[in-house]
Amino acid sequence: MPVLSDFTVIQRDSDHENFDNPFTVGDTDGKLVLPFNTGGLHHAPALLSFMVRGLTTSSARVAIKSPTTGNNEIQIGRIQPISDANIWRHEQFVIKTNILNSGSSQANTLIIGRVDADSPGPGNLFDDFDIRDIVCFFHQEA
Repeated sequence: MPVLSDFTVIQRDSDHENFDNPFTVGDTDGKLVLPFNTGGLHHAPALLSFMVRGLTTSSARVAIKSPTTGNNEIQIGRIQPISDANIWRHEQFVIKTNILNSGSSQANTLIIGRVDADSPGPGNLFDDFDIRDIVCFFHQEA
């Protein structure tokens, strides 16, 4: 039996898919909440991949909600901090079977939460960090 795969680029708009203009999670934009479709998804795990930089104080929650989960948020992992805020690094998370929706009419939602700042103050409640090149790879029905 042939195995087919597909992917979807998860983005707000085309201006947020490059090195110079990443998504910023934190004080300005809040948490990252992006809808995405996985139409034709076969009953199998999927892979979420993205680049991150600037997370230095604590770990950030990564979750998915979908019609399959009754629109409940399911945590799929955490992005761990590193001391150098200027280094882009690659993160990957496996999304277990029965979390993503296989239909294209109702979207899944990616949620990446904010992280409290080390020294909170006016206008600086959260540790701002950047995310770009978000892609979900999934097994597709043959």
